[in-house]
Amino acid sequence: MLVRRLGGIEVPVEVLIRFENGETARELWDGKDRWKRFTYLKSAKVKSAEVDPERRLVIDANFTNNSRTTEEDTRGAMMWYVRWIFWIENLFFAAGFFA
Repeated sequence: MLVRRLGGIEVPVEVLIRFENGETARELWDGKDRWKRFTYLKSAKVKSAEVDPERRLVIDANFTNNSRTTEEDTRGAMMWYVRWIFWIENLFFAAGFFA
């Protein structure tokens, strides 16, 4: 698992790693290097990793880039797709009503 620091501030931070079998590992990263690689000798694969899971760093400007998962999560895109279809359908319904 590779963790990368995007900003310029070097602070120690906790990294939470979740495995497919439900196990978790908490690592402390000093944040001095631009990136840190964590390696594990386990049969279970890494499912996700999250930097600063308790959000203790109040100087973090963007919390959305603090985690990654190995599986794609399309729930957000599906929610916007359904809303878009709803409004298009209502637009056509209104156009048909006034035609």
